[in-house]
Amino acid sequence: MSELTITALRFGFLILLWVLIFSIVSAMRRDLMIGRKAATGAPTARQVRKHPELAEAAPAPVRQQAHQLVVTEGPLKGHSIPLADSPILLGRAQEATIVLEDDYASGRHARLFPQGSRWFIEDLGSTNGTYLPISSSPGTAGGARCPRENRQDGHRIEAVAVAVPEIPAEKAEASKRPLIMRYAARSDVGRIRAKNDDSAYVGRHLAVVADGMGGHAGGDVASAATVLDMLHLDHGDYDGDAGTVLADEIQTANSLLSELVHINPKLAGMGTTVTALLLAEGKLHFAHIGDSRAYRLRNGEFKQISVDHTFVQRLIDEGRLRPEEAETHPHKNVLMRVLGDVDASPELDLATLDVEPGERWLLCSDGLNYVAGHVVERTVRETKDLRECVEKLVDLTLEAGAPDNVTVVMLEIAEQTPDDVRTAAVGIVEPDASAHGDKATAADESPHPPHPR
Repeated sequence: MSELTITALRFGFLILLWVLIFSIVSAMRRDLMIGRKAATGAPTARQVRKHPELAEAAPAPVRQQAHQLVVTEGPLKGHSIPLADSPILLGRAQEATIVLEDDYASGRHARLFPQGSRWFIEDLGSTNGTYLPISSSPGTAGGARCPRENRQDGHRIEAVAVAVPEIPAEKAEASKRPLIMRYAARSDVGRIRAKNDDSAYVGRHLAVVADGMGGHAGGDVASAATVLDMLHLDHGDYDGDAGTVLADEIQTANSLLSELVHINPKLAGMGTTVTALLLAEGKLHFAHIGDSRAYRLRNGEFKQISVDHTFVQRLIDEGRLRPEEAETHPHKNVLMRVLGDVDASPELDLATLDVEPGERWLLCSDGLNYVAGHVVERTVRETKDLRECVEKLVDLTLEAGAPDNVTVVMLEIAEQTPDDVRTAAVGIVEPDASAHGDKATAADESPHPPHPR
């Protein structure tokens, strides 16, 4: 056999080997929820979640909301579970709600999730696909099946079927649209500072305000890096663990700051406050560290939700200082807890809150503290337009002298409509920019704990 033939065989063997490897990797990617196109011509579940109007485009009889999921065929025939607000996972994985003991089912094969009063099924990138019947059988309001037919022995997986009697349209409950944030934001460097160390972002599901500290050592870097690390959280699909994801991401941002200091020792001592809201699955998840603030206006009550992690606040909590004395205390700007390179696992204030359409939130850096609290409250109560409200609050700060940077985010919880604008971020304001930009940035503060600002 000639050397040329041997070389050709070697290359052919290598090509076959790589084809096999790519086939295996491709199958693993699909099984690990790397999405693919749906097998039907109907809108996918992900498209329905992003654009609810697609689910309502075709007229359909109004039906009663499903209350129970029943397995109609297969080893689990007769098994049923009640339908609540949580998604239902189907697959071979042990954490699945319904475990499919079939070699042709993927570990995380598909899931059922509610959208208003209706339920949808979503293929989770399974290896063998998910099949949906074109229409329900007579007398049913909806159904979903996840079969896979083995071409050799004709075996079929039958996962779920739901039957609900129809009721007159006038008695049907109107489905609720998903909740989103409507928002406005503005930041200003103030009248004294040379640069803005505040950073902020606000979108349909996420709002964050961060106030950097460390002055020339990198307060602006700390706040901007933290906010940028959190941008990808601006969506509403978390399968019930949004609060955990938010807290973990802030801890990840803290580790990122430590890495930045390791790369550039000149940044040592930088840090930032973080006050964040994540709207997901009908709940508002709150995370906070530092002295930026979060206020809520709901049912006529204006209330500060965040607690300042400052030395004077600790004195107030211990009964050693009256609240009215805090503003004149010589250590009023000393922070006790921040993100930065000084604590590997900083303690966050975390909460999961019920949310109602129409409630309003104000997130702000401590630069707004130079405006009297009752003036801030009156402005939020009386100014209905969100853009006008943030403009007024920043202008009031500038009129008060604005010795610090000030960032204000106003948001209102609302039901999503097809006309909602795309998410927008708060950008960066240069020191010489106009006081009327809707941008965000920062403040001069000090290196080591406790953290004077």
